[in-house]
Parts: sequence; structure tokens; C-alpha cells
Amino acid sequence: MKYISRITTSPALFLALYFSCSGFDSLEVIRISPDNHARGVGENAEVEIVFNNDADKESLERLFVLSGGSSRVEGGFEWPSGKHFIFRPQKGLSHGKRYTIEIPRTVRDTKGNGMEFDFLSEFYVGEDFIAPLVLASNPALVEGGERNVPVDRNITIDFSKTMDVQKTESAFSITPHVAGRFAWEAGPGGLPNGRMQYLLTAAMDYGVHYRFRIGPSAEDASGNQLSSEYTVHFVTGEYADPPAVIGINSDGLPPFWSTEAITGDIDKNISFYIAFSAPMDRPSAESAFSITPSPGGHFSWDGDSILVFHPSRALSPETVYRLRVDRAARDRNGRRLTAPHQLMIRTDALASLSLKIGTVSGSHDGFSYTALFTGPPSPDAWPIAINMGPWPNQAYHFRIQFVSLLSPYSPAGMDKYSIYQNLSLASYGDYEGIVSDVQWEDDTTVLIRLSGLSNKREPANPVLYRLTIHGGSGGVQDEYGNTMRENFVIDFRED
Repeated sequence: MKYISRITTSPALFLALYFSCSGFDSLEVIRISPDNHARGVGENAEVEIVFNNDADKESLERLFVLSGGSSRVEGGFEWPSGKHFIFRPQKGLSHGKRYTIEIPRTVRDTKGNGMEFDFLSEFYVGEDFIAPLVLASNPALVEGGERNVPVDRNITIDFSKTMDVQKTESAFSITPHVAGRFAWEAGPGGLPNGRMQYLLTAAMDYGVHYRFRIGPSAEDASGNQLSSEYTVHFVTGEYADPPAVIGINSDGLPPFWSTEAITGDIDKNISFYIAFSAPMDRPSAESAFSITPSPGGHFSWDGDSILVFHPSRALSPETVYRLRVDRAARDRNGRRLTAPHQLMIRTDALASLSLKIGTVSGSHDGFSYTALFTGPPSPDAWPIAINMGPWPNQAYHFRIQFVSLLSPYSPAGMDKYSIYQNLSLASYGDYEGIVSDVQWEDDTTVLIRLSGLSNKREPANPVLYRLTIHGGSGGVQDEYGNTMRENFVIDFRED
């Protein structure tokens, strides 16, 4: 009898045998350039990677990332073989910067095998990563700025490192501009190109505030930029007194308005002249000026010592305004005001008075008028009692005077056409009255005829009426464009 032995294979052993025979092998990076953590890499460097297997080119080029900070580096691929590619950046890499290489494990080889882990590597362009500093300068960086600087003094700046001459010169500026040329020599400790000089070819102006600046675009010889901008203020000539506000008024000439009491009789259509004791730094003087409440506006200058503020609209009539120049205002030498300057004005000139209602009279026939009240009706007299006369009269006439002052009265010449769009009558009953006619007795007094009113001598209840002359912006106005602050309302019915 012949025995045949049966060999059984476990599933795990079967898979191991299958994959060993089928060539299953994780995709791996076996060589990279630049090396991980490499320093001193050149700005024209390329990234070169070799795999253990032929990579799927489409997925690799789509998923490969070279980045510097938050920016992805654009470039092109070259494949010397299926396992080997070279990535060439479109532009040179930046000195002093860290770059990262990322290949996600979802990348496959041509057999479909993936990577066990995401691949990450980094390198650094250049070897010197220390930013240069300004060690000293002449004029020096001092609080408030150096004073009494000679007008022919050259500017000298000492750096902590050898500098890139062209980029550092481009980062230099002086305001106001002074003509000059650059010269370089060894800096502290004999450091080559460590000291930059700006040699004046024309003298600076006497008694002027200057500022020179080295911007952060200045670079050392290794390409590191200045850690922060360096700015120095200085004043040429001898020390002078700080500036002051001589005064404020409407023309810039003495006398000026008082700072002790409210100045009245100011026209609403006005520009403000602020006279200083010295030529001013215009932006700081403009920023230091304020008017409350603010009408908005713009500035101009009469020379360098008189600032003019032009409101964008007329000021409000009979309104108190506060004008102020705070200590932030500086003269051209950088000196600030020692104290703020402020005062108050009131817009109550003849052409800058709020429009008001004077005497209001009434008549049922349009000939014989009876004074009803002066100024706004008293709440105790609500509603105003009128006499409609005998039936069948259903018309009533109001004569209304416009004034600019309550006491004493100052009749106001009116823009007559403004009344027509700003007059309304409301009825609260069975008789719907209408405004049937509007005439002017003179430039200050309007005659208003109402028709279709109730008359209690007819067997009917008197109706309550409300006559409104509209005020506020867009309301009835006088010849100067002044309006009433609010609507003027007469509630009335027959007594």
C-alpha cells in the first residue's frame, strides 16, 4: 500500500509566499540631495531624489512639494530613469531660508506599491543666518533727536557685519533730501565694508529737522537683511524755542479770538486760520487740529506757519463750537507745542441765526386779523381756539411772521418758494380741510388760506386740525439758507 502525504499551507504563509514571489516591496527614498538638515546649500540648488523602485511619475509630480515657509516653490521635473528624478525651481532659492521637501505616502510605484510613511526632509540655503545690526551712527540715535548738528556734517553708520554695498545704499534715505555721495571703509574691528558714509555735496539748511533712515532691505554680504529699520532724527543749528499757536480767527491777522470766553457774532460760512509762531510740520499740525461738533472739511496753508481749515459745509446756526490744537503739532525741527491751544465760538452773526416763528394772527375773512400767539404755542393753550365767523364760511386765514431772534424780534427775509413744499394740513374729523392759497404779505410774513373747514354754527361738531410748517434739513428757509430746528405745529379748532 502506497501512502501519499498531504501538505497544508496556512493563509498567512500563503500571502507571504505570494508577495515574496510577486515582487511586493514598499516604495522608499534611498537617496536625496540636498541631504536632510543640510546647511550651506546654494541659491541655485536642485532637488534630486532616487527611489528603490520605478515611481509613478504622474502621482509623484502631482504630490511632490518643495516649500519655503508658507510658499510652494514652482519648478519642473526631469527623469534620468524611472527611479530617479530631478526638480529644478523656476527661480533661485532665497538666502537664509529653510526649505522642506514633502512626498506623501499616497505616491505609488509602477506596481502600485505605496510608501510606508510620508517622506519629509529639510535644508537651509546659505550658512550665515545672523541678521546685521546698526552699532552706531553720527548723528547719533538719541531720545528726541540730536540738536545743534552742523549743517556740513557727513552721516556715518557702523554695521555689525560686512554689508552688501549696493543694497545697503539703496535702503538709505534722508528727509528733507540733501545731495551727497556714498563712501565705504572698514568698520569696527577692521570689518570690511562695515562703515558707510554719506558725504554731503551741499550743506543742509539751518534750523531744520532732518531724518535719515536705513530700511530693512539693507543686506549683509551673506544676504541677511537688517533686523529692523534704523531711523535717526536730528536738528541743524542752535536750539530754538518750541512752537506755539499765536491765535485763531477768520483771517490769520491780529486780533485773534479769546481763549478765556466764548467769541460770538461768528458767521456760519467761515474758514478758520490757525497762526503758529514757527514753520510747521504740516501733517502733524493738521492732525492736531479739531473742531467739535465736526462739520468735516479740508486744509490748506498760507505759507508754512498759517494753517487754514475749510469746513465742508456751513456750520449750524446759533451753535457753540470748540476749536483745539493739541500738543501733537510739531514744527519743522520736530519740536512739539508745550501746551494745547483751545477756544470756543458761537455762530450767531446776523446771517447765522436759526429761523423761528414770530407773531401768528388769524382771520375768518382775510381782512381783520387777531393775534393768536407769539412764538411756539403754549401747551396750556392746546388746541388754539379760532372764530370761523357766520355760516356758511368754511375758510380761515393765518398770517405767520418769520423771525431770527425771539427777543427782540428780528424779521427774517425768506426764501419764498421754500414754503410751498413744506406746508401741510391734517384733519381729525368729518371735514377734510385743504391749503387753498399761499401768499406773501412781505419778505417776512406769509398768508395761508385754509378751506373746507368745519363751522360749529352748522349743526356739526368742530373738527381738530393740525397745520405744520416743516423745519429741519430741507425745510422752509430764509434768504441765508437757515432753517427752523424743528417743525412748527398749530393745532386748532373753532371755539
